[in-house]
Amino acid sequence: ERVVETTDPKLFRELIPESEIQNWLENTIEDIKKLNAKRCWIRCGELNELDTMVLDSCVAFFQHAVPVAFAFEGEFFQALTAFVKARKRNGRDLPSKPICLRIAAIVYFAVLASKTVFDNK
Repeated sequence: ERVVETTDPKLFRELIPESEIQNWLENTIEDIKKLNAKRCWIRCGELNELDTMVLDSCVAFFQHAVPVAFAFEGEFFQALTAFVKARKRNGRDLPSKPICLRIAAIVYFAVLASKTVFDNK
């Protein structure tokens, strides 16, 4: 995660094959879908440390354009929306502050990275 956050975007594209990014994204989507059913998430809007790492990896990867492009092409944002809706169902409150901050960071970095122009060589 730390390597992803500190890597220059061009170097990121050279070091991490697109197939690995797609694989990470597919697994992350499945992990987020599994989080929807966690009782603690639904009841109190919190996740344990291991589950929180799923969102933390998104914050790191979404600082780069390639994962964001794949996320927009796939169903990542639908999964993230369903994740929040699982908590909000039946009039429940928003997720805990740390989780809200992570979700906001994911969206923020996705918007920034989506504005990145890079060659497709």
